[in-house]
Amino acid sequence: MGYRSEVVCAFVFQDELMRDAFHTTAMNRFCASVPDWEVRDHEYFINAFTTDEMHGNYVLLMKFEDVKWYPDYAMVKFVDNEMMPECLERGGAYAFVRIGEESGDIQESSEYHESFEDFNESEYVRVNSYIEIG
Repeated sequence: MGYRSEVVCAFVFQDELMRDAFHTTAMNRFCASVPDWEVRDHEYFINAFTTDEMHGNYVLLMKFEDVKWYPDYAMVKFVDNEMMPECLERGGAYAFVRIGEESGDIQESSEYHESFEDFNESEYVRVNSYIEIG
C-alpha cells in the first residue's frame, strides 16, 4: 500500500486569464507527461477555481487525498519542477502543504512573484490541528 499523504497546492494569480491559461497549459502537459497508472492511482485529484474576494486574486486549487507523494514519481516531479516555477514565471504565487501519515510529518512551502505586495500563504493553504473526541 505504501506511505500516504494529503497534499494541497494553491496557485494564485492577480489576473483571471493568466490563471486560466496556466491551468490549460499545465493540465495538457500534466496529462502528456504523467503515466496513466499514476493518475489512476490518485483518483482523488481535484482542481478547482476560486476567487480570493479579499485580495482580488484568482486561485487554482489542487488537492490530492491519500496519495503516494514520492519525489521520484512523475506527478510529484511535474508539480515541483514544472508547475511551481511556471506559476512564478507567469507572475503568480503558490502555497503548498503535504501532511504525511506520521505525526509531525508536515512539509510546507510557498513562493511569490515580486508583483505580489503582500502575499500570505496561510490565507490559501494552512495546517490546522484539532482534538476529536469519540
